[in-house]
Amino acid sequence: MHVIPQSWSHLHILISVFPSVGFAIGLGFYIVGLRTGNEFTKRVCLLLFGLLALLSIPIYVSGAASMSALSENPRFSADAVSLHYVWGIATLAGLLIAGAVASFKLWQSCPRLRFISSCWVSRLSLWA
Repeated sequence: MHVIPQSWSHLHILISVFPSVGFAIGLGFYIVGLRTGNEFTKRVCLLLFGLLALLSIPIYVSGAASMSALSENPRFSADAVSLHYVWGIATLAGLLIAGAVASFKLWQSCPRLRFISSCWVSRLSLWA
């Protein structure tokens, strides 16, 4: 069995599992963190949502590359491929928005992160 994918289609199938499974697990732990009031659990879940949003970008890229490779294959209809592409765009947008909101909420919940980022912004503004 090959561990390294041989084509864009294989890579797309391999990594597209992580956001759906990770989101379900992260959402479950986030709800537990909300109910128990555990700040650490909530922050880890917010970080997980942000990382899953970043993972959606290579999933989209591999899907677009595999779409061009599979467009000549008669086993896949053009309508099914285009429908999959449209749902991929919608999912990418949803994951990126959720990741941005989770990252912003994580930034709000951690005072050290706000201090560090405000120091960097002030340093960059003085440097520019």
